[in-house]
Amino acid sequence: MQLPESETISIIVPLLLGKEFINPLLESIEVQTLQPQDVIFIISESDEASDSIQLIYERDSLNTIYKLVKPSNPGKARNIGAELSNSNLLAFLDIRTIPDRNWLKNSYKQLIDADLSFIGGMRNCAADTPYKNLLKTTTHGNIPSQSLAGSLVRAKDFNSEAKFKPNMRAGEDWEWINRFTQNYSSKWSESVDLTYHGLPSNIFVTLSKWYTYSIENSKANVFVVQKFLYFLLFIASLISLYSWNYLSTGGEWSSSPYFVPHLNKVVWFFLFLFYFIYRAIVRPIRLEVSKHYLFPFNWFAVGWIGVLIDLVKAPGRVVGFIRYARQVNGFKK
Repeated sequence: MQLPESETISIIVPLLLGKEFINPLLESIEVQTLQPQDVIFIISESDEASDSIQLIYERDSLNTIYKLVKPSNPGKARNIGAELSNSNLLAFLDIRTIPDRNWLKNSYKQLIDADLSFIGGMRNCAADTPYKNLLKTTTHGNIPSQSLAGSLVRAKDFNSEAKFKPNMRAGEDWEWINRFTQNYSSKWSESVDLTYHGLPSNIFVTLSKWYTYSIENSKANVFVVQKFLYFLLFIASLISLYSWNYLSTGGEWSSSPYFVPHLNKVVWFFLFLFYFIYRAIVRPIRLEVSKHYLFPFNWFAVGWIGVLIDLVKAPGRVVGFIRYARQVNGFKK
């Protein structure tokens, strides 16, 4: 497939670490059935930067452009890439999201056929170790997920709208998507043409990543419903059901006929049990994970990974809802 002479596409890739994915990514771009005009890498300074530049330089079958910058968040790097581009269409990728050969053609066709400003990417998640399979089951499952990586946007609309927030380490993609799609015609791709290879390799890296993302996401109005639910749980844990016995017995405690022994422990135990079953079994099945994989043992590990992730996300979610509530209240005033 050939683009009309009036149209060109630049692929923009922020790069900090992950040099081992450079060749697979460039190989996947080389075989695209619709070729971009150029591939623009915005490389943050790091111990890997010189190796990354060498790998990109060696790939002479593509028109690759790179710019070395001070360590930059992904949103800031994409903004820089957009400024370097002369194309009228911008495609966003990240180093760990590898497209299928028809990705660019399918995205472009949907954008043009529906006369849209934005086509969002749809990707599957890859797992190549036992731990990553457990983490995939806990988070993504086997259902394709929406992603900024793999998306295609008209440059004139991107450049006329506020760009990515440059100071956010995470969540800037959804903050931008939510803001952009309120003003411009958009939809998510009807084809799943990308595979994400970036799952953390162990539980310690996982928890560090989700904690950082949660703190960064608290700075933007994203995942508001989730933040609200965390806030309610936080308030409930502060109040605690232990107060039921005090209120219902008028302070008489065990001398009252309304006293329920161990009420706090019993109620919280069953609430946790229901939550754990949902995290370990119900949610993975809803994400189309096979029961044969979950049973007889994996469901238990899946549940505890989910619990730990939710715990480390809690501070950012609670803070995020408080910030959101204060912002909304400020607007009302």
